[in-house]
Formats: sequence, structure tokens, C-alpha cells
Amino acid sequence: GLSYNAIQEPLKQAYIKIILITLLFIFVSIIASVIIANRITVPIEILARGARAVGDGDLNSKIELKSNNELGMLAETFNSMIVNLKKAQEIALEKRALEKEIEIAREIQLSLIPQKIPKLKGYEIAAYYQAARMVGGDYYDIITIDENKFGFVMADVSGNGIPAALVMAMASALLREEAVKI
Repeated sequence: GLSYNAIQEPLKQAYIKIILITLLFIFVSIIASVIIANRITVPIEILARGARAVGDGDLNSKIELKSNNELGMLAETFNSMIVNLKKAQEIALEKRALEKEIEIAREIQLSLIPQKIPKLKGYEIAAYYQAARMVGGDYYDIITIDENKFGFVMADVSGNGIPAALVMAMASALLREEAVKI
């Protein structure tokens, strides 16, 4: 008793419903996949941009990532690393400036130490100098007063470093000035 059309029509409608439900499920799955992928890739892109900025030398950048997962912890660690890099860079710049100042003071000090010792009849004189540190307050000099008179000076300014070298330079200038008056 049933006609073929009576069976075929409900089957056709069932197929259409199955196809529509399947298409709806596929559409919802695609939307959900895009949302989930963005939730994962956007924070990673933010971290990557921050890493590129620091790699380009921008130590004032900060990664703004509000997340309670591992990516948020990574962003906080990265921001802490940026702060520490900035401090290390400032220390390195200060150290480089101080090394330059010390090198200048060392050159001044070495220019005040006699490079050539005058010949004295009946005496053989030699000298050797090496600062305990890069620069210090050690000083020696042989000052020719006239062809028969020489002044010998040895001194150690208390301390080391640039202040001691400057005191030594002033003492050298004063001694040479006074030796001319003798």
C-alpha cells in the first residue's frame, strides 16, 4: 500500500535537513576554528612584534598582553627582560665612559713620566714604571737644573684613579716651575 512518491518525498526532505544541518555544522565549525586560532595566534604575534622591536634596539617597548596563561607569563618575563637589558645597557655605557676617562688620565700620567733619562757623569740611572691599576698617583722625574745639577723626585699620591693622577700632574707642574727658579 504505499506509493513510491509518498516514501520518496519524506526521504527527500530528510536528506535536505541532513544537508542543511551538516552545512550549518561545518559553518559553525569554521567560525569556531577561526576564533580559536585567533585566540592562539594573536598573542603570539604580539610577542613576536615585541621581540622584533627589542631586536631592533627599542628598549622602551613593552608587551601589552593581558592573559593568565603561559603566553601572559611569557609576556611578563619578556617585559622584565627588557627592563634588565635597559639597565645592563646603561651600566655598559657608564663603564665605557669611565674606561675612556681612565685611558685619558693614564695617557696624561704616562706623558708626565720621563721617557728619556738624562746622562749624569759618573752615574748610571735607569727607571721602570708600571701602575698597579690602569692609572694611579705614582710619580718620578729627573729635572735638569743646569749641566751640573739635577733634581730627583719620587712621589706616591695617596689613592689611585683619576683624582690621584690629577694631583700628580699638578705636583709635576709645580716642581718643574720651582726647579726653574733655582
